[in-house]
Amino acid sequence: MHYHWSRFFLAAILFLLATGLYYAWKIGSGNSEYSLINVLGGRPAPATAAEFTPQSEPLIDLNEIQLLSRLNQEYTTLMQRVVPSVVSINTKKTYTTKRYYWDWNRAGFATRNVQFNRPSLGSGFIVSEQGHVMTSYHVIADVDEIQVTRSDGKSYRAEVVGSDLAVDLTILKITGRENEVFPALPLGDSDKVQVGEMVFAIGNPFGLSESVTRGIISAKERRLTDADTEFFQTDAVINPGSSGGPLVNLRGEVVAINASIYSGAQEAPAWQGIGLAIPANDIRASFESIMLRGSPGRGYLGIVPEELYPHVAIGAGLPSDRRGVHVLEVVADSPAAAAELQPADIILSFGDTPLEGSSDLIRRVREIPVGTRVKLGLWREGQQLEVEATIGERTREVAIATQPGPDGERRPSMSDLLGVMVRKLEAREKLSLGLHPETAAIIITEVSPNSPAAKSLQPNDLIHEVNRQPVDSAEQFFEALNAIPLNRSSALLITRNGSRALVVLHTHTTDPHSEGR
Repeated sequence: MHYHWSRFFLAAILFLLATGLYYAWKIGSGNSEYSLINVLGGRPAPATAAEFTPQSEPLIDLNEIQLLSRLNQEYTTLMQRVVPSVVSINTKKTYTTKRYYWDWNRAGFATRNVQFNRPSLGSGFIVSEQGHVMTSYHVIADVDEIQVTRSDGKSYRAEVVGSDLAVDLTILKITGRENEVFPALPLGDSDKVQVGEMVFAIGNPFGLSESVTRGIISAKERRLTDADTEFFQTDAVINPGSSGGPLVNLRGEVVAINASIYSGAQEAPAWQGIGLAIPANDIRASFESIMLRGSPGRGYLGIVPEELYPHVAIGAGLPSDRRGVHVLEVVADSPAAAAELQPADIILSFGDTPLEGSSDLIRRVREIPVGTRVKLGLWREGQQLEVEATIGERTREVAIATQPGPDGERRPSMSDLLGVMVRKLEAREKLSLGLHPETAAIIITEVSPNSPAAKSLQPNDLIHEVNRQPVDSAEQFFEALNAIPLNRSSALLITRNGSRALVVLHTHTTDPHSEGR
């Protein structure tokens, strides 16, 4: 037995000696960090220089892929020119709330006002050497402080020059050092943009400034509803915080303003492959009017338009597939009335361009500068003729003007007859109600007793659309209502207690000249 133990100890000593000599050789070969302790701990031996040769040379010489190499460099050159003009917009909104505390002097609870700031962010871009910045209206709506930061880190306090809610546009002004010249981006001609054209979206998503994404124009004239505003659809990534940033082409021109994302699932308001941007031509006229006059000054013609349906075209003696606009009504004292347009006229062309439909006419009237004289090609009683109209300015007074009767007497407007008070919802309120911040919605604050609205609407109802036109402010709501002729029904998409419903309102006047009397 003693003999067997002696043999065991001898073998163990020989094994340890051999192992030590081996790893001493390994250490001498450059593996000084590897020792016998590592072996006993189960750590494998590291590779030696002879066993590990990292690849240090590129796989392809750039001379072999000259086209890709040039394209890569041209992308970089384009962004080096564009990015300095793109800015991050940080805003603050101050809120006041009541806090309860124990008042020892009164031996009871008391309240005091406490203020807190809620920050938000967006994007924009410089459009003049003097420091004018273009962004989306919803980025700065209802805020108390606006801070603009350039790509080089310089920050400026910004003042609002003017806004146009109809196209979600705001112009800001920043002031730099004396004689400081700001790098500006030009507005391109969005009518020339083609589906499939390459574009770049630049902005401040989630606070990550100077973010650049690349894509194409996926579709034009994209409308998610029957609203007047049309969008470019792009697959260039647009995420929250990118709103107000530019969508630029290969020439460095702004062809659209990043507006929003399309999210099929409200619980996941992030990128799903569809971005929406407002074409540059839709905001150009507003921008120029704001700069020259301080207000949007949107064009106004003064008709109630309708699509030229096949049966109307045939009845008027035109081919069934003819495109144009059927005039339902002409507003008194309007540019259309001054040009002697008549109900039942069919407008075939605007200027030298044939019209595709009522939305095409509305867009062209809105884009053209106020005061411009434009030729309208008409079809009236089987004859083609031409009249000239001077585009007027659409103001709030025009939008909510009372309707004229047959004898010229003014009648109550739709908004007067409906009997509701509404207000805009702030983004935080939308979030608390389970809505995306960019979802169109207003809230009813008051409903007049015995009014048409009292039969179908209640305080705290949310209104999303009027006749399939999204409304996101009281102004948009009443403008949409007043565009509806009297004694005609209007359909409202509402949310009540978390459920959506369609409400049809029937408004009738008591005017002796009204229809049906």
